[in-house]
Amino acid sequence: MNQSKNVIDSLLLMDFDSVDVDVMVDHPEASSNESDSMIAHALRQQFPQTGSWNINIIRIHDGIVVDSIPNKGQADSVNNSLYHTFQHHQQPFAFPIDRLVARNLPLAVVKCVNASILWFKDNHRHQEYKERLRPALMSGNWADSVDLLPTLNFENPFTDDIIANRNIIKSLAFNIGQTVDLFDGVELYTKGELGNYYSEMMPLLMRQDIKPHAI
Repeated sequence: MNQSKNVIDSLLLMDFDSVDVDVMVDHPEASSNESDSMIAHALRQQFPQTGSWNINIIRIHDGIVVDSIPNKGQADSVNNSLYHTFQHHQQPFAFPIDRLVARNLPLAVVKCVNASILWFKDNHRHQEYKERLRPALMSGNWADSVDLLPTLNFENPFTDDIIANRNIIKSLAFNIGQTVDLFDGVELYTKGELGNYYSEMMPLLMRQDIKPHAI
């Protein structure tokens, strides 16, 4: 079997009750660095049919996920997500995860706060990000980022593109909901689960009637 076929055979597909195609690639060179995105880029170049896939480069060792691209999720979150959602999609591969792992709650909160702020970076809100938000992120003092949260205005659109704006709000709602539920000792990994747990978020998660104040 050639190397290209081996790479494709390592793809682990998950269905998050979504139109998105989320794919995990168990790759021996995964290092939990953002530079692993270059591996995903190389796969897209080699296999054009993967161009629209949301690819995360992970490494599974001893039955658990030990590496993941940071902006795709921390390893503990990815591990438990695979554990809970693998069966939601018809899989050509054996179940690769042996067990759940303890979640790193402080790290999850830090990532959620920073990710919420970074959504202001590459759209019509860029000037606000550059002048007011980026300095807090770059200060090295996480309290500066926390202090920004009450001041973030989600009522103003991020872009004139309605679909793109709904996608941003959906991602914000999903990330925040997923993080807050950890304080209840609950882990939710699909939009349906989150919407049932936080009913006011369902329209945001389903990209329907966008009312950003629900966030």
